[in-house]
Amino acid sequence: MAIFHLRARTATRAGGASAAASAAYLLRLGKYSRPGLDRCVFSQSGNMPSWASSGSKHLEYWRAADLHERANGRLFKSLEFALPRELSPAARFDLALQFCERVARTNSGQPLPFLMGAHEGKGGNPHVHLMVSERANDGHNRSAETWFARASAHGKDPARGGARKTDDLKPKEWLIQTRLLLAELTNKALTRAGFPVRVDHRSLVEQGVTNRTPGEHLGPAGTARLRRGVGSRRWDELTTQPQDHPQDLITETQRVERELTNLGWSPQPTLQPVPIQSKSIQKRSNSNEFESPSI
Repeated sequence: MAIFHLRARTATRAGGASAAASAAYLLRLGKYSRPGLDRCVFSQSGNMPSWASSGSKHLEYWRAADLHERANGRLFKSLEFALPRELSPAARFDLALQFCERVARTNSGQPLPFLMGAHEGKGGNPHVHLMVSERANDGHNRSAETWFARASAHGKDPARGGARKTDDLKPKEWLIQTRLLLAELTNKALTRAGFPVRVDHRSLVEQGVTNRTPGEHLGPAGTARLRRGVGSRRWDELTTQPQDHPQDLITETQRVERELTNLGWSPQPTLQPVPIQSKSIQKRSNSNEFESPSI
């Protein structure tokens, strides 16, 4: 059954985030290529400046962000969203690209640099990780260092300053519209493929559903702490608090175990990925690269 899932957050240098490490995790490169992690089966970057647009430089943009973005600056917007397992791999990737290309735009249509990676997911849970830079690509030729500098004052030559950051991805309304966009594109893809199932981006309350209890989740930070063998206060709360529905705790425990497996707690080796391409994907020419990374 198709499910709706979208999570968004803002990664900052002050919060300890690394754009290059996040990109490597997304692409399953370096230490993230170890056996046990689910495979990245498709990736794409787009809207990159000229110094980071070639296929061999797909990580240069994010390395430069770590080097040159100001200390209290926002590095990128991160989104994670589910893909319907009912769809074929090619249809999933086409859906993912449509969504990513729509999200990586300002309200006025300026392109925003992005990197996306589709992961196969454990237990038949295909999903996508998306990184979107908030610095709009206005077409001016800048060096990497200048790109991440402060933008020129309004009325001054924009090429002499950094690429201007957009605030369009910050309001709550942006997240609401982004969730709606994903639901609409997903349902259109399911319709084209002949499936009657649909997803709904609204909360259970908004849907009028009263016979289901919203899940309580450990979250990625708590899951990572457990994986490292460090205690998690949230895990203690979930496993010790009184439960009106004992099955909820069992379900949550199983979900946490799946998260741990996704993060590397698996003795089973991961097979080498097989690049998958479709004619509809090959026709797209407004992005900078297409690859299925070897891991």
